[in-house]
Amino acid sequence: MIDRGLLEKTPGLQKKIRTYCEDILQLEDLPTPIILPGGEESKNNLDHVTSVLDQINKNGISRHSFVVAIGGGAVLDA
Repeated sequence: MIDRGLLEKTPGLQKKIRTYCEDILQLEDLPTPIILPGGEESKNNLDHVTSVLDQINKNGISRHSFVVAIGGGAVLDA
């Protein structure tokens, strides 16, 4: 998941994150990232939290998996 405000202010960030995850972390089959609004809305709106949980379930995330979260405090809290 990525903070929308951060993406808007950092051109090419999404591609850089994908490249890092694939090349450096050796992660494969990366899903499309979830883009969340920054600020308190990201953790206080149940729809945003539910979308993250839905993707975790859909992609079979287990205790051996990675969830990459890039953003400010509220997005990381979510």
